[in-house]
Amino acid sequence: MAEEELPPEEYAGEEPADDGGDWIGPENVSLEYLHAVFEAVGFTATVDAAKGTIRIQGEDIVARVQLSEDNEQLMTTAFYTIKPTTARDKRLELANRINQTPVMVKAWIDEDGDLGFRYILFLVGGVTVDGLANVVRTFIDSVKFSVETLDTAGIIS
Repeated sequence: MAEEELPPEEYAGEEPADDGGDWIGPENVSLEYLHAVFEAVGFTATVDAAKGTIRIQGEDIVARVQLSEDNEQLMTTAFYTIKPTTARDKRLELANRINQTPVMVKAWIDEDGDLGFRYILFLVGGVTVDGLANVVRTFIDSVKFSVETLDTAGIIS
């Protein structure tokens, strides 16, 4: 017997189940629901409705989560400031070194010269609450690992 699907308007915004088994997909995801998920799994999270993001405070790192317009992708980002005296080629060397490692994040230098990290999770097909929490935890850990082990020149301030 097929499972009964709840229409998005009846599901979006509900509190996530404690068992971590709720499915999150493009049909039922919203910033408010994601905020409730992150809070339920122990993250310190706030919604910035003006920017359309959720800010997650980790230990020594702030990550942001944003949905694509069609709700099919969830993008997680984090930024580190690089010392102002660091030459652009040194900044790019660090980003390239990070991108050559087998971690799940991609690094780039933004227009301000800061080091950015990004990971995109595709929501098509769905992901469980626990799965989403694990992705965000792994993103934060991967970013911290990359910075701690690959900034051998000490250019991050």
